[in-house]
Amino acid sequence: MSALPGRPDLDQLRRQARELARAAAANDDQALRRIRAVSQKQTLSAAQLAIAREHGFASWPKLRAEVLRRQGAEPDADTQADAGIAAAKSWQEMREWCARLLQARTGQDVLAWNERIAAAAPQNRAGEAALRQWLSDQGVTGYAQALLVWETFGYPGFLVADADELIDKQYADRPHCPARSLSRRAARSSRWSRPAAPSPC
Repeated sequence: MSALPGRPDLDQLRRQARELARAAAANDDQALRRIRAVSQKQTLSAAQLAIAREHGFASWPKLRAEVLRRQGAEPDADTQADAGIAAAKSWQEMREWCARLLQARTGQDVLAWNERIAAAAPQNRAGEAALRQWLSDQGVTGYAQALLVWETFGYPGFLVADADELIDKQYADRPHCPARSLSRRAARSSRWSRPAAPSPC
C-alpha cells in the first residue's frame, strides 16, 4: 500500500486509473493482477477502485473526498452525490437531494428548470428520450436529469409507493405467504423502507 502524498493531485490519480484500465485492456499482467485484486471486471471503475485500495481507501469516492479535503476544496458534485444518495431514506428525501444537486450543478432550482422546459420547443417534451437529450445538451445529467424527467412526465409508481404497497403488489398472487410479513418487518427496519427480494412460498 502506498500512502497519499501530503498534497495529492486528483487529476494525477484519475490519469493513473485511466492508464491502469488501458494497460489491463492490453492484457498487461501487472495491471490485470492489480485490477483482479479488487474486481473481476476490467473497467475504469475497477481501475479507480484498485487505485483507491492501493492508497488505503475503501472506495474511489472516499479517496476523492480525502484528496479534496487535503486540498482545502469544497467537495465536488460527484462526492456530494455519493454521500447524498446513501443518506436518502424515502423518495421525498431523494427528491430533495436531487433538487439540491440540480441547484449546486446548474445554479437554478427545480422550478426554474421546469419553466425552462415548458418554454423550450415542444419536441423536447415529446417523450423522455427527447427531454433527456435536451437536458444533456444543457449540461444536466445523472440524478438531476432524472428529477426533471420525473417532474415533467410523472414519478414512477414504484418510487412513490410506500413499502406496504410494494410488498402487497409483490405478493398479490400469494396473500398468505409467510415471507410477506417478513418482508414488511424488514422493510420497516431498512434504511430505504423498500421490500426485501421475493422469497419462494
